[in-house]
Amino acid sequence: MTLDRQSASQMKKGFVRLFILANLYREPLHGYGIIKRISERSDGFWAPKAGNVYPLMSDMAREGLIERQGSNGRRKVYRITEDGKRELLRLFSEAEDAIVHLVRAMNLNEGEWIETHASLLSEMEPGTREERMKSMLSTIDSLIDVLGRTRANIRMKTDDPATAASGEGNHGGDD
Repeated sequence: MTLDRQSASQMKKGFVRLFILANLYREPLHGYGIIKRISERSDGFWAPKAGNVYPLMSDMAREGLIERQGSNGRRKVYRITEDGKRELLRLFSEAEDAIVHLVRAMNLNEGEWIETHASLLSEMEPGTREERMKSMLSTIDSLIDVLGRTRANIRMKTDDPATAASGEGNHGGDD
């Protein structure tokens, strides 16, 4: 299944909405602060353009997901609303679904995608291949760490004190 241009655009817009709401959940910010925060937290990998963020924030304010709290000089400071918190949970769920579908797709057909990836790696120059494999292993280790901390954090917030006290699934440190 391939994404058409409109679906890809909607997916991208959904992720920007998720990042805006997640940052406003943590603290009130202005648009530039959100752009800066996303860039910092992605180690500069992603810095959304002001032309994408500001109109989206205006739409989100009209939808009642965020509201103006005041200003910081000439910049409007926004905070998340209760409706925004519900939307943030929905967007987290959508992101989780996308990840699950991607992982499932990679495991379909007896690991065909994984086999293809391994085959491509074998065609690389030895030094490049080794560097790429170390990078991949580092990424996998980081994902395992994040998932372990997330799992432990969720378990600590459940009503089951025995599960929370055991620290089961905590493969990383404290967040």
